[in-house]
This record gives sequence, structure tokens and C-alpha cells, in this order.
Amino acid sequence: MKIDILFEDDKGKMVSVRGSPYKATFSAKAPPTSNNLTGPAMGKYIQSGLEEIHTFIVDTTKGAQTKDKNIHDVKVLISVKDNVESVFNLNDEIVLKLDCLEESLKMFQEHGIAKDSQVKQIKKLFDEFATLKKLAKDIKKEITPLVNGENEKSTNLIKKLEEDLKAYTTEMKKRDFYQYKTGVTESKNRLGLVGDELKVFDDKITDYGYNASKFGNPDQITNSIKAVETIRTEVQNMIALWDFIEKQQESFESYMNSKWVTSNPMEMEDEVKNRFKVLKEMKCDKKCNAYIGIQEDIKKWLVFLPLISDLRDPSMRDRHWNSLKVKVQKDFTVDDKLILRDVYNLNLNKYLEDVEEITDQARQEAKMEKTLNKLEETWKDVAFEFTQHKNTDIKLIRMSEENFEMLEENQVAVTSMFSSRYLATFEDKCVYWQKSLAAIAEVVQLLAEVQRSWSFLENLFIGSEEVKKELPKESEKFIGIDKEVKVILKDGEAKKIAVVFCNQGNVFQRLEEVQKQLTLCEKALNDFMDSKRRAFPRFYFVSPADLLDILSNGNAPAKVMCHMPKIFQAIETLYLKDDGERPIATAMETCVGKEVVQFPKPLKLVGKVENYLLDVIDCMKKSLNVIAAKSVVA
Repeated sequence: MKIDILFEDDKGKMVSVRGSPYKATFSAKAPPTSNNLTGPAMGKYIQSGLEEIHTFIVDTTKGAQTKDKNIHDVKVLISVKDNVESVFNLNDEIVLKLDCLEESLKMFQEHGIAKDSQVKQIKKLFDEFATLKKLAKDIKKEITPLVNGENEKSTNLIKKLEEDLKAYTTEMKKRDFYQYKTGVTESKNRLGLVGDELKVFDDKITDYGYNASKFGNPDQITNSIKAVETIRTEVQNMIALWDFIEKQQESFESYMNSKWVTSNPMEMEDEVKNRFKVLKEMKCDKKCNAYIGIQEDIKKWLVFLPLISDLRDPSMRDRHWNSLKVKVQKDFTVDDKLILRDVYNLNLNKYLEDVEEITDQARQEAKMEKTLNKLEETWKDVAFEFTQHKNTDIKLIRMSEENFEMLEENQVAVTSMFSSRYLATFEDKCVYWQKSLAAIAEVVQLLAEVQRSWSFLENLFIGSEEVKKELPKESEKFIGIDKEVKVILKDGEAKKIAVVFCNQGNVFQRLEEVQKQLTLCEKALNDFMDSKRRAFPRFYFVSPADLLDILSNGNAPAKVMCHMPKIFQAIETLYLKDDGERPIATAMETCVGKEVVQFPKPLKLVGKVENYLLDVIDCMKKSLNVIAAKSVVA
């Protein structure tokens, strides 16, 4: 526990008393007398405090003395300096602690329990600390010239280090690993040597930085640290650049030797573009020759690859190749012997428009054909996922998120084909898949809504006698809805395949009708719940789901007890006792702490749930009145 004591100074401002806030502690497991202000715990505190200060004075006195020490040794000088500074830095803390211990001993003396040895020791400690402060002052004066000398020496060494680092950085920029012609292997070898050279600077930074910190100038070494970090970052960036160059050169050579029939220029182009993007994002010297060299090589490939991408497209047929031969006026054979290097020699950059014209129609038609074939191949196997509904033989139907995302993507793909000028060739198939995919999307979404509403209402209109009694018409109507839903679900389970089930002539219309009827049942149910809330306003405190659970189990009060904390504040449950068809309530239990209030008379929980809960409120009031009356008499 902290205690802050304030007083008003001569300026009318409230300030803390010296040493405030004070901290008081106690041990809950200790005997009561041990925690008294004059108890054993306080005695231990005084003894430990005296020993702590005594140890500090002895150790610091020994560390601060210069006798028999070679204070011209910088490490020894730093040790002496640290001990001297600790005296001045901790002066207020030590004096305050001594004063607190002295006052504590005076209190012990007033109660006749102070130890003479401790009283003498505190006086001795005051004298010893005063002697230590005088010693620290004298030693500080003695070592000041040496400290200043070492500080100046440290400053000069750091300045020299900064100059060396600047010169090293300038010299490094001229090295061969910045030149593209140096090559990958040689450049990496030379970059590896830089790491060994930097270790020398690291050792100096560690040594000089320690001294600078101890002599009060820790920031002096910052520039040197940043300089080495900059050099090391530059080296790592150059290593990353040469790693990139090595990988890219290997890719280029692989491209040139690849066979035409197995090469994939579009993939190559994407790969080169991605690599070019990576190159641009690299954090390295973009003006160095190595960077410029690989950049120029990549740009050459980005001119060449788009030209062959169109021709390498699988949509190219013999008639397209014959047209190209006429344009370039060269004869060649497209077979497994043709390599990319041969195509490069055709000088296709002179026939850009012709290549685009020849390949455009073939590529567009092939793309449409591929998409339609893929749709047919995919959707013939796309089946629903089934989940058992409660403990019945009915299974709920859903489409996986992955398949539904694919459905949306396929719809977009089919729609985009209608804007193609080459639609005529595949128009019939496009129209078929547009209607089929739309039917799947509509049926799946509507089926999900129907299943959700039906599953929710089933518990009430079929499983709850209370709801059947209150909503007889809707309950009767729901029986028909239930049968229709189960027929649809059984049909879906039997057909399994989404495109087969969803493209039936009337399944969507049947689901629409079921949803319409379910909506009417839900409205009736909501009106029913509102009537229950009006009958028992505390039902407004519970969620619709909890209220439905309460109403469904109204004839079984034991199942309602789990909702008591939501209905009554601070009430956990009622104590129930079996008594025929309905139990009787004998007491109520709080959910705050552990408290049970007995009812003066057992309450039979009969009738509707809202009615017997009103009886419970009356019984609670009577119980509290009885307890209050007894308290007044007592």
C-alpha cells in the first residue's frame, strides 16, 4: 500500500513530504503481531536496511580508492570513476534511507525494544557515509585530469575512425564488384572479403564506444556505428543484386535453348516482368554499372518475348503458320527440333502488326473453346456437401465455399464471352452455360435460406407443444411445409450433382413457394413472441433465440433454469423439487457469491411459463418481506 503525504508550502502549493509516497507492506500468512509497526517484520526491515547500507559503503569505499591502483590503466580508471559517481548519484536515496532507519529506531526506543547495537550502528553509518562522500569528492578531484585526458583521447580516436570509414566507403565504390563485366563468381568472392575488413572496424567501435560511454559521451560513437551499418547494408544489397543477376542469366540461357514445342513464352514474359519488378524494387545503387547491365539485358528480352508469345500460343493452327511464312518470306518447320534461338533469328520485330492480326482470332477462339470445355468438365463432377440434420435421415444441402467462389468466377467468364466478336462459333454453348450457372446460383442461395428458416422453425412448430397450442393454424401449415422441404432435400441427396439438381424445371419455383410460406410462419412466430413479452416484460431482457428456447421448454421448468440469470438480475437458479408432472420451487440462489434464500412456502410451477414466472416474482417479494420483517424484530 502506498501512502502519499502532502503539505502546503509558502507559495500555497501542495507538495509531497520528503520520501513520499511511502510504501507499507504486510504478509497475510504471518501472525497478526508480526505485521505490527513494532513487530518482527519491522525489526527485520531495520536490520536488512542497515546491512544493505553498510555493504554499499564498504564496497564503494574500496572501489573508489586509488591507493595501490594503476589509475593510468583506463579500465581501472573507469572502475574508480563508476564508484565515485555512484556516491553522488545515490546520495539522496542513501540519506533518505538512513533517516528512515533512524526514525524507525527512535520509535523502537520509545517502545523499549530498540537494540543498542543497531542504534550505535546507525550513527556509525551516518559518519561512514559522510566520510565516503568526502573521499568521493577528493578522488573525483584527483582523477579529473586523467578522465579529461582519456576523454580527449577517446574523442580523437573516434574522429580518426570516422575519417577511416569515409575513406573506406569511397574506395569501396571503385571496386570491381560494381562492374557488370566482372561476373557473378568473382564479384561474390570480392564482396565476401569486405565482411572480414568490417570486423576490424567493429572491434574498434566496441572498444571506443565503451570508453566514450564511460566518459560521458555515449553519442560520439553513433556516427561510426551508422557508417559501418551503411557499408554492411550496401554490401548485402550488392550480394542480393549479384544473386539476382546469376539467377536471371541462368533463366535467359535456359530460354534460348528451350524447344519451341515445349517452351511457354507467355510464362517466360510474366516471369521476366516479375523479375524486372523485383529488380526495380531492390535497394541497391541503381547507378552502378552492374545494375544498369542486367537492366539492359532484361529490357531486350521484354521486347523479344511478346513477339513470340502470340506465335507460341496453343491456338495457332497450320493455316496461321502458313500466313506467317508468307509475311516473313522465310520457310521453317515447327517441330521438336525448333528452338527459341531459331525464332529469334526471324527478326519478328519487323512484323509486329502482322503477327498480332494472325494470332488474335486463333487465340480468342481457342480461349472461348477452352473455357467452355473446362466448364463442362468441372461441373459434371461438382457435387453438394451433405450434413445430417439432427438425428434424422434428412441431410442438409450446401455448396462448399470453394465451389461457390468458382461458380461466381465462371458466371463472370461466361458473361464476358458474349462481348467477343467471335461469339457466333460457340453461341449455343454460351447460352446454355449462362442459364445453367444462373440456375445453380439462384437455387443454392434460396435453398440455404429455406434450410435455415426451416431448421429454426422445425424445433418450435413440431417440437414445442406450447407453440402448437398457441399457433395451431401455422403449426398445421408447417407440417405441409416440412414434408415439401424434406422431399426437396431427399431429391437433392439423390441427384447429388449441382448442375443436375438445380436445372430441374420446377425446383426453384417450389423453393420460392416454401420460402414464402416459411416467412408467414416466422411472422406469426414473431407476433407470438411479442405477445409473450407483453405478458411477461422481463422476456425483453433475453435474446430471441433464448426466448424461443424458454417457450419451447416451458412445460419443463428444469430446462428453463439455465436462463434465469438473463431474466432476473443476480439470480443463478431456483431450487426445484419433483412433485408430479411439474416441480415445486423451494428457494432461489444468487449468482453473486453464494447465497440461498428459502421461499416461505413452496411454489408449484404450473401453467404457462410466463404465468409461473410471474408467480416466482411474487414469491421472491414475499420471501424478502419475510426476511426483512425478521431482521427488524431481531
